[in-house]
Amino acid sequence: MKRLYLYWSGMVIVGALLAVLATTRYCRDVAAVSVDDSLSTPPTSQSVRVFGRVKGGSLKQDEAGIRFQLSGTSKTLSVQYLGEDTEAIRDLKGLAITGRWEGSIQTFIAQKIALLPHYEYVTAAYIIGLLPMLLFVFHMQRRVVLLYRDIKQERAYEPIPTMPKPNT
Repeated sequence: MKRLYLYWSGMVIVGALLAVLATTRYCRDVAAVSVDDSLSTPPTSQSVRVFGRVKGGSLKQDEAGIRFQLSGTSKTLSVQYLGEDTEAIRDLKGLAITGRWEGSIQTFIAQKIALLPHYEYVTAAYIIGLLPMLLFVFHMQRRVVLLYRDIKQERAYEPIPTMPKPNT
């Protein structure tokens, strides 16, 4: 029984390690900051992901790219998009843009766009689906180990010794 608990403890530790690695990747590569947060923090020259909604009537296309306003809850951010995929940019559409802040022209220069990710819903669905299944498998494995131990102690699988017949 001790081996069973050690096995499942190892599974929990591996699962926790995978969760930490997934969270680290999400924070580094996928997570985005809001428009309000990006404007309230001091701008940096490194690349950042910002999410917001394209303000209605702000789309303007010129030879330099597409210019639009990305709105948050209370602030708006001027964006110049220099990438190739321009069909995904529409009025009132939620976007996550990747780029850098250009302080000299007070504009966010974006190279990539993506739709708003909703990973928290996917994560919750996986946890809701997998957690009961893992608990069920643990419970069933524990019952099988206990049943195997009971059968081994009972020796129910051994044939009953037969008595020799008396000579008459």
